[in-house]
Amino acid sequence: RVSEQYAERVVDADSPQHLIHGVFSAGPSDAQLKTAARGASFSGATRLASVSAAFWIARTQVDALTALPAKGDTITLISRAGAPVYGVSSIQHTDMGDLTLILVREDPPP
Repeated sequence: RVSEQYAERVVDADSPQHLIHGVFSAGPSDAQLKTAARGASFSGATRLASVSAAFWIARTQVDALTALPAKGDTITLISRAGAPVYGVSSIQHTDMGDLTLILVREDPPP
């Protein structure tokens, strides 16, 4: 997708859509926020609960793409109920040629 400041991302006409197979995973994540505490003024820890999602693409699939995924692109899980849409927030390349896309869930269009 094309991204501009203060504007909603739109489809990039120069970047084709691809049907790919990969491994989607989503699961709970729990992190403790670290802060400064003095004496008894901070008796517990603040925890942040979230869900992390990723999509792994094997090298054979990556090699078949005419363009690599980019930050801001979307992935639609067409075989899942409701075809949820995820935005690519980060791309991790490995030395074996495969990709892991770190995803964030996007709101359905109105």
